[in-house]
Amino acid sequence: MKSKLFVLPGATTVPKVFVSNRPAEIVLTEGKPKLAPISGTSLMYVANSESDPFLDTPTARR
Repeated sequence: MKSKLFVLPGATTVPKVFVSNRPAEIVLTEGKPKLAPISGTSLMYVANSESDPFLDTPTARR
């Protein structure tokens, strides 16, 4: 059976589809992620997101 793409009438773009084969979460930001420090710790958080992702800077993989 072949899949069909359904696009709402009047739509000008097709939404992106994200696929993961392991547990994952989509974190939305307003623009590029902006990291801000958490005082008294080595942690940083994403300031321009309603989610609460953070980064431990000593162990960060870049």
